[in-house]
Amino acid sequence: MHKLIKSTMIAMTLPAIAITLPMTAQAEDVCEFNESRSGLVGCYHSQISSAEAFLNAVVKRGKWSDRSQGAVILDVRSTPEYKAGHPEGSYNVPSPFIYQYCNDVGDPGPQDDRQPDGACKSGGDRIAQTQEDFVRYVESIVPDKDTPIYTMCRTGVRSVGAANFLKEAGYTHVRNMWEGFVGIYLQAPNQGPNGEPGPLDVNHDTLLNDEDKNGWRYYQRLPYQTRLLPHLIYADRVDTYYLD
Repeated sequence: MHKLIKSTMIAMTLPAIAITLPMTAQAEDVCEFNESRSGLVGCYHSQISSAEAFLNAVVKRGKWSDRSQGAVILDVRSTPEYKAGHPEGSYNVPSPFIYQYCNDVGDPGPQDDRQPDGACKSGGDRIAQTQEDFVRYVESIVPDKDTPIYTMCRTGVRSVGAANFLKEAGYTHVRNMWEGFVGIYLQAPNQGPNGEPGPLDVNHDTLLNDEDKNGWRYYQRLPYQTRLLPHLIYADRVDTYYLD
């Protein structure tokens, strides 16, 4: 994997989510993680799988002999996505947007404009989150910057930018959850009618649907909850929890 040295502000536009994620790093930072799906480069500690994050941050929570080593999951998805399901004990600190007003897709009600995981089916206007406000809020809930932090979003794109923000702010052990909560279709050769690459039926049920996406919720089937605990939800804009 190529190593890139970053010394200036980089702004990258992500067509898939129609946002720009600015990313800065000091000259001595080595950016090792090239996220080919998004064009982003990660400058944080390392990547982590959803399964390992579940083991470290959920199964082992409260069992560390050194409490400072207890891992924290930061769910950086929008508030409706967090409401629809999130890892137990995860903090919702959205980045780079707090809420999205879904475009009307012609279904009977506003709830039908969203996916089962809370994401919009067809985009829409967003309540933005600034890098400064994101970092300030994380510092208020995780003041020890040596705490292991795992950033998680829907498909592992927004969480790259969030992890870079925290690395820049001085957090030393930030890891990005590569698969995300929902995940993506894995690509494999010879899946198309002419032998071209295509989505992989990872659970071998002859169907291609959400169950084949490689994230926390679907193919990995890791436990999640919809219960909202006041100390875990994003209190700066708590009003957004009542928009849907």
